[in-house]
Amino acid sequence: MIYLILLICLFNSLKHHKELINGDRFKLLMVLYFFFRFLIEFIKPYHSLFLNLSSIHWSALFIFIYYYKFIIRISKQILHKQ
Repeated sequence: MIYLILLICLFNSLKHHKELINGDRFKLLMVLYFFFRFLIEFIKPYHSLFLNLSSIHWSALFIFIYYYKFIIRISKQILHKQ
């Protein structure tokens, strides 16, 4: 619940950023949500699917691979802004 409140605060602060193109907020939500799920899955007991990772771990990894260009672009924007 705390994580979702932090996401709401983050997305409220991103409302008026001109650098974000159409769909960037959704992509950011997907990446951040699956990053959270990837980390939280290590805390709960899970059934290992392959390489000691659960199905949620693998789903998150596939999301990161799918959005890798976006992750690189948004990371550069954040680093250049500071």
